[in-house]
Amino acid sequence: MNRRFLYMLVRASPLCGSYTLRRTNPSRLFYPMDSPERAAAAAAAAAAGAVRAATSKAEATERPVEDARLPPATTTFRCYNTERPHFGLFGRDKDKILVVDENEAVSRAVVYDDASRCIHMLPSPREPKIEPFSVAVGDNLYLMEGNPQGDKDDSDEHERSQYEATVEALLPGGEDTYWWRSIPPPPYAARMCNLNDDVRAYAAVGESSIWMSTDLTTSTFALDTASGAWSRAGDWPLPFVGRAEHVPEHGGLWFCLSDSGLLHAWDLRAEGRPAARRTRGHIADMAEGLLVGSEVAHLGDGRLCVGRLFEVKQEGSREHCTCCRYHWRPSRVFAMFTGVEVEDAGDGTLHLIEHKSCRYSLGVGKSAQFVF
Repeated sequence: MNRRFLYMLVRASPLCGSYTLRRTNPSRLFYPMDSPERAAAAAAAAAAGAVRAATSKAEATERPVEDARLPPATTTFRCYNTERPHFGLFGRDKDKILVVDENEAVSRAVVYDDASRCIHMLPSPREPKIEPFSVAVGDNLYLMEGNPQGDKDDSDEHERSQYEATVEALLPGGEDTYWWRSIPPPPYAARMCNLNDDVRAYAAVGESSIWMSTDLTTSTFALDTASGAWSRAGDWPLPFVGRAEHVPEHGGLWFCLSDSGLLHAWDLRAEGRPAARRTRGHIADMAEGLLVGSEVAHLGDGRLCVGRLFEVKQEGSREHCTCCRYHWRPSRVFAMFTGVEVEDAGDGTLHLIEHKSCRYSLGVGKSAQFVF
């Protein structure tokens, strides 16, 4: 397993800019390979796959869920410029976190190194990003705008830089330093603002490429991170929503969780439109909760962690805002981590073996986001 920790940011309240960093060891989510519990989980995955093959529906399996105490905070980030700062994970050991706190007037960024517990100050990005997301490629992290709008001006001095890469360099003294490298906007970015054309799906492909599709385009575009050049990867959109995670142990497949709780796999390196790989198995969810977010993390050795956030409405209690007199019913937020093993069934399908699930109660009115 190549990941020591999985990270999650917990926000104290909707009106608070403090985020506490929590981390958990993913090894606790898996049974030993030769244990009877693992054998039972594999048999359950095969049985669920047989039911799905016969009925074209996923069987809702109920696996035991461990309610655990929320891990202690390792550090706290206080962000004042935006309602929702951006956090991105990168580094060879997946232990460095980019924090971007920005609004229309100011943008600040730091890198937190969890291994050394150090903060590295970054130069400010050239311009604030609209709905940013980030993609790790090698040791670098690419901060991208979720609604790219092209250059505002043709001159080099005023050229808009919506895609910037954090590049790490090791100095002779042993100190880590970082800087921003500007990248031209993608070819589909319109010169006029189009607030409806958001990046819909993206993935790191290979050692030096990022693929993405938007809501309004019918093509997939590729960024060569080495040269900074854009090209058209195909005349089809990516077949998933959000970020897909690469699992190289199974022939180079990319995995993404659907809203229905199914873990899908695609081969992005196949000729033509990405081909879906058949999967058998269903990841159990919280029957009483509303799914509000999910991420998939590759752990190595064919193992994944599926992280999900659920909200459960609290009956009989209401909160109100003293400014606008708006009333709402607060929700209790839960974070659930599930260990999943991907096993080749030998007939062209993949068995998704669900190991353990660990559930954390974050409290009422809290919010969180995974940094996978």
